[in-house]
Amino acid sequence: MSTEQIQAEQANAEQAKTEQANAEQTKKRNYAMFDADISGAVLNMSLLRRLLHWLKPYRGALLLSTALVLLASTLQVLLPIIISLVVIDHIIQGDTSSDTPDFGLIAVSYTHLTLPTICSV
Repeated sequence: MSTEQIQAEQANAEQAKTEQANAEQTKKRNYAMFDADISGAVLNMSLLRRLLHWLKPYRGALLLSTALVLLASTLQVLLPIIISLVVIDHIIQGDTSSDTPDFGLIAVSYTHLTLPTICSV
């Protein structure tokens, strides 16, 4: 084998390796669209304006649903606290002199506890 043939085979082998590497790179997914999330990019105001323009006919429903989501989130946090105050302070300990707001849960709990005894008589 001559040196020219050896050099040609080496060039072909290198070319095959680069083609294989290029094929592997094209198979990999491009995640450039998620770079904004990683880099901490700020809010794109033009996109927000377009979104708000599309939502303009539904403004009332959007405001109502936003208010209801905020109310539900607040109640998710407050309801266990209020229930624990009612159960621990008023039912278990029998302390009715507490100034904590109960939002009518004490009356409901006493009605629920006394109603079966009244009905069974």
